[in-house]
Amino acid sequence: MTARIDVHTHFYPSSYLAALERRRDIPRVYRDGAVRRFVIFPEEHADPRIGRPIEDGWWTVAGKVGFMEENAISQSVISLGNPWLEPFEGQEAIEVAREVNNELGALEEITDGRLVGLGALPATGVDDVLAEIAAIDEHPSLRGIVTGPRITHLQLDDPELESVWDELESRNLPVLLHPQDGIGLDILEGYGHVLPVGVGFPMETTAVVSRLVFGGVLFNHPGLKIIVSHGGGTLSALVGRLDAAWRSDEIGRTRLPEPPSRSIARLYIDAITYAPGPLHASIAMVGQDRIMFGTDHPFSIEDAGAVVGAMDTIDETTQNSIFAGTASALFGLH
Repeated sequence: MTARIDVHTHFYPSSYLAALERRRDIPRVYRDGAVRRFVIFPEEHADPRIGRPIEDGWWTVAGKVGFMEENAISQSVISLGNPWLEPFEGQEAIEVAREVNNELGALEEITDGRLVGLGALPATGVDDVLAEIAAIDEHPSLRGIVTGPRITHLQLDDPELESVWDELESRNLPVLLHPQDGIGLDILEGYGHVLPVGVGFPMETTAVVSRLVFGGVLFNHPGLKIIVSHGGGTLSALVGRLDAAWRSDEIGRTRLPEPPSRSIARLYIDAITYAPGPLHASIAMVGQDRIMFGTDHPFSIEDAGAVVGAMDTIDETTQNSIFAGTASALFGLH
């Protein structure tokens, strides 16, 4: 059977959960009797009992590896999930970042190579981000970074982040880009986390990547290796429209001298589309060698069976590339 490498799977180290448990405002972790609950969306804050229970798969090696065994996953490139380190300030943020990254980095040896990690960045300023990128790169078991739609509270196309993109490009560190809060939450109210996750997240991803593209970040840093979560959001449906918008307005061409589709084609995308049509559209947009298998475990929207089922509609060579070949090369996995 073809090896499977999961490039989009989350893990919440004990030190991180403890830090969230010290908070009283969302995002936070609170105890409901013997159950710890994760509260991040406003509707969950209004009624904390609907916050998501933190099960073993969120934070224990046994829970993560057990899921991998159930789904024939050979290796997992694990990353901290949202809200990453944005809630923390000052020295606490730097300390939590180092604790989290050390815990994630220790898992490769503990699991005989089945789990490798992506590091997280503090949100305390560009200098601290650059220092942590260096520490992550020097760690033998951290293979890149994960970030939400902002780095140190800045939009990803902010000129202040040029040194960060320079550093990531020169160090050849892959970046997993993930939504955080979703957008349009005011028109998605009334459905718990269903619509924020189902609609708000991919739309946030689409907006953030569009800023990276039109801001010229991908054009100016062609060596950046950015992996876009959740099948690339809605980019595959909008790539033609983005090209048309670029042609129609001179403002779009002031920082981007090429059609956006060319910058988008430099992205990597996970295969978490749940259906054949969106998967085929993603492949058409960036090519079969830039799509990688993922599950979004341990969240409730995880459906590895649907992700694998969509891949049954593509040829074996492309399957092998998506399941393991591209990820193995990108992250230097054995």
